[in-house]
Amino acid sequence: VPTPELISLLALARSQERFSDALSLALAILSRAPPSSAGDAAFEVATLKGYVGDYAGREETLRGSDCPKAHAADAAASEDAAASEDAAASEDAAASEDAAASEDAAASEDAAASEDPDPDSSSSYSAYAPTRVFVSPAALDPASCAAALSSAIAHLSSTATPWTTSRHYAVPTTDAPVCSIPPLLTWFNAALQDSIYPLLATQFSLHPAARLRVLDAFLVKYDAAGGQRRLPLHNDQSEISITLALNGTGEYNGGGTFFLESGRVEKTEAGGIVSFDGEAEHAGEAITKGKRYIIAAFLWVEEGEGEVIDG
Repeated sequence: VPTPELISLLALARSQERFSDALSLALAILSRAPPSSAGDAAFEVATLKGYVGDYAGREETLRGSDCPKAHAADAAASEDAAASEDAAASEDAAASEDAAASEDAAASEDAAASEDPDPDSSSSYSAYAPTRVFVSPAALDPASCAAALSSAIAHLSSTATPWTTSRHYAVPTTDAPVCSIPPLLTWFNAALQDSIYPLLATQFSLHPAARLRVLDAFLVKYDAAGGQRRLPLHNDQSEISITLALNGTGEYNGGGTFFLESGRVEKTEAGGIVSFDGEAEHAGEAITKGKRYIIAAFLWVEEGEGEVIDG
């Protein structure tokens, strides 16, 4: 049976971001865990393997674990799931998805309305634990997002290699860095200062003297007809991550961000933001029709005032 000392040392190593040491301790705990807790111990090992960059090992551990969370992750990332999503692109399945999407949207609106009397307010959001995840359905103006997306696509269409697939080697996305798209950079910097930074400061209870910095921000394209349709389970190398929807759900089927701990898929209309702890295990749900565009950004916190991305 794992000793309290091992568990305390694991917590200490995690808090100090000594993830290699934490992984060694988690493996020791797993080797001593009784059957009733082996699944959760394996999930901890899988999470830490992700932190140290061993993504293949993480997936292998998840597949071999008896933890319900691990099975949910395996199902979300499996090729069988992707194949069934392909089949769901048929007309009958698309109709079912549309109906489900309508129900999800209605449920989301009801939930948002119950948490805030003004669900259209940019400061309105819902949250859940244990890993912090916040859903802000109306953080930015949808028309402004549509205009920013249009200008970004126009700029990219004039470049030789508009989209890349090799910037994030561990979990590659079809993306373009925001800093390489001048009109999008200007718009996003303004959105950070006016709306996103204040929203995150409230959500994550940041100290008034804290300064949010953007480590990376990139325009991501999901395309059901060709190219990237989904993103496998992973965690980000950030303190806080956000996804900002630039187009509405009427332009695609499927999509959203799957969070392993809750088993929920979160997506919003254009202008909505999903913000979460970078360590949260998550995946990009496959789209089965159309194109979905988001800005993904990785942030960290330091002392001082908020700062825009360097151009």
